[in-house]
Amino acid sequence: MKVWPAELPNWIMAEGYGEAPAGNIAEFQPEVGPPKRRRRTSIDMVNFSAGFLTNSTGVDALMGFYRDDLADGVLEFQKPHPRTGVTMVCIMSSPPSISALGGDNYRVSMQLMKLY
Repeated sequence: MKVWPAELPNWIMAEGYGEAPAGNIAEFQPEVGPPKRRRRTSIDMVNFSAGFLTNSTGVDALMGFYRDDLADGVLEFQKPHPRTGVTMVCIMSSPPSISALGGDNYRVSMQLMKLY
């Protein structure tokens, strides 16, 4: 399994950080009565919005990791949890977004999903 690159920060910026449980309910509407609901899985999936500051070398490392190691984001990888620091297995829910801040400074925004 791939591991978050050592060249990239394990910490994230407080601005823009968010975490929320992933939707885990399956619902069915019978002909009569209230909807029937059940849990889809017992896996503790969590969605994250996260970001960090880096330079052009970090952007290149991130994009190489995303394109080559994660096959454009379809493969799982290990990364420290942004809040607890405990190693988690996750995927990138969408491609990373990179914004120029001036000079050789960039802000990276990511959407991650913790699988387990």
